[in-house]
Amino acid sequence: MLFSRTIKFDPDSPDWRRWMGPLAVDQQVRMAVGMFWFCPPREKKTVDAAEAEIRGILDEVYVDVRRSAGKMDAGAEPPPEVRSPEDMMGPARIRQMIRQAATTCYCMLPPDARTPERVQQELQRIVDRLFRELREDARAFGMGDQSGQHAE
Repeated sequence: MLFSRTIKFDPDSPDWRRWMGPLAVDQQVRMAVGMFWFCPPREKKTVDAAEAEIRGILDEVYVDVRRSAGKMDAGAEPPPEVRSPEDMMGPARIRQMIRQAATTCYCMLPPDARTPERVQQELQRIVDRLFRELREDARAFGMGDQSGQHAE
């Protein structure tokens, strides 16, 4: 048997938080950035373009998090934006993934630290680290210079 017991989805449960682990939010944000690379149009994708897109979405999400502060709980999720198969690989999917990362971040924080400001602080820290590493990887693999522009 893979799991000896069922993990209840309760963000106040230490078991749930241990199961999700410290990489839960990081992985969701990384998946959203990865999705950016697969969205059409595929030409002229740069680290700068990915960062601008993700930070723009984060700005929208921060407004939503502040608006719903105190209403977020373990079962709350933003309304789905994915309506068609094309949306599964498009901007709506990226927005949905970032919103899920914000919800997961909120749930992963200790109960006394669950504030919109703390969610924003943690997501900003994760996104800053992600794009710093992405630029380093792009340079290492000869895919762009420090600004994230593709070498032609």
